[in-house]
This record gives sequence, C-alpha cells and structure tokens, in this order.
Amino acid sequence: MIKSFSRVAAALSLVAGATTAQAQIMNTGTGLGSTDSFWTVSAIGASFQQAVVIANPPSAPWQPNNGPISRWIGVNETGSYGSPSQFSFQTNLLGSAPITGSIGWDNILLGYQFVDASNNAVSGLIAPNSSWLTLVPSGTNQYGFCRDNDGVLPSASFPNCIVDFSIGDLGQYAGATAIRFVIEGDGSTDGLFIGNAASSVVPEPSTYALMAAGLAAMALVARRRRSA
Repeated sequence: MIKSFSRVAAALSLVAGATTAQAQIMNTGTGLGSTDSFWTVSAIGASFQQAVVIANPPSAPWQPNNGPISRWIGVNETGSYGSPSQFSFQTNLLGSAPITGSIGWDNILLGYQFVDASNNAVSGLIAPNSSWLTLVPSGTNQYGFCRDNDGVLPSASFPNCIVDFSIGDLGQYAGATAIRFVIEGDGSTDGLFIGNAASSVVPEPSTYALMAAGLAAMALVARRRRSA
C-alpha cells in the first residue's frame, strides 16, 4: 500500500508540472477586475502601465468579451487614446513551448517581439505569420475583427471575430522573458484580445501538490503503524 501511495504522489507531481507548461501566456482581461494584472501596455513615448479592461467593446465588429476568461484590453476603459499611436502590449512568458491561442486587434497588428527581464528587445519586430493572418490585396494588415472590406473576418462571422495563431521557436531568443504585441492604432477604440491561450487563471500546481502531500502523509502514517 505504501508503494502505491508513493507512486500516486509522484504521478500527481508530474501532472502538476505538465499543467503549468501548457499555457505559455495569459489570456487578456482575465478575472473580474477593471485592470489586467498580467498584461502591460504603452503608447509611443509613454511608460508601460497595467493594461485596462475595455468593458464595453464595440461588439460588433469586435469579438465579444468573455469574462472572466478573456476580455479586450487597452490604455484605458474605452481604448481611445485621443491621437494615433503605436501600442505595445506585453506579458511574461510562462514557458518555452510554442505559444498558441486566438487573437483580435484594432487597428493594425504590426507584429510581435521578445524582450528580456530588463525590458530590452532580444528580437526584432516579427511580422505576423501568413498562416494565421490574412492580408488585404494592398498587402497591409487587416483590422482584427469582423467587418466587410477592412476586417480580417467578414461581418457574417460575428460573434467569432478572432483568428488562431501559433508562435514557435522561442528557444532561439536567448534571455527572452516576455512577449510584446505591437499595434498601430488610430487613437479611437484601439485594443488587443487574446483568448484560448490560458484559462481565467494560470493552472497552479498547488492543488495537485497538496493532494500529493496528503497521500505522502498517509503513507508515512501507514508506515509508522506497521512499525509500531
């Protein structure tokens, strides 16, 4: 019986470790608060600040919010900055496996880059992969929502207005601790939405660890009883 307890505890520990590795970044706008504690945002010439949840996105054409799992984020609760700017949305990497999820944006997604713990870029700005981003005939990025003529998806796709993406080869960027998505905005309702990358909270190993600890304690008690 003691051996069985030990094996189960070890298995649970492995499961806990694997669980955290599945989510490489957090969804945007998780939880129920008005700010996003996992994402920061900066306009050109401004410092990074905690991203703010856009509580009432223009939906359509934007993907509807899905709180507390994923919601739109921006520089403020409306996403309106007042003047055109580039906005950098940044979050920490939770592992080195490929990043996958679904993404929406407004206006133009310029690309993404990796940064280190000192907020220095360790890669150039990488253009979105054509496998998850459709381009308009002129070659410029489409807006990341559902709208005929200028949206990455047609109006008829609403309310499914995000596209799947995958970013691999994280290991080639030495020192990378975070990823930054860069968006060109017009100053009015500019934002970022990422879903299906993680649940509303990062899966923590604590629950499994407690179960494993409990089983280990049971095994110890059983051993002492047999020795008594």
